[in-house]
Amino acid sequence: MPASRRAILRAMPSANPTLLGPVPGIEVKGPTELITQGKRMELKAIKRVTGIHLAPKYLVVVYRDESGRKAIITAYFTSSLKKVKGDVVWKA
Repeated sequence: MPASRRAILRAMPSANPTLLGPVPGIEVKGPTELITQGKRMELKAIKRVTGIHLAPKYLVVVYRDESGRKAIITAYFTSSLKKVKGDVVWKA
C-alpha cells in the first residue's frame, strides 16, 4: 500500500466528525417556505428550522425531480436566504 494511502487511512479516525445521519428534532417532511431553481435545473426546497442546538437556521434541500422521482443531492443549513442562489419557483 502506498505511503500516502496509509497516512490518509491512519488519519481518518481522528478527522473532524461530519453529519451523515438524521438529526433528531428536525422534521424534513412538511410544507416548505420557498422553492428555487438552480443553474443546472436542480430545485432547492427551503424551510426555517427552530428548536435545534444551533440558532434558528434555514434548511436547504437540493434535489432533482426527474419523471416524478425526487433524488436528494445534498442538504445544508444556512443563516441567510441571500446565500441561496436561484430563481424563485414557488413561495408560501
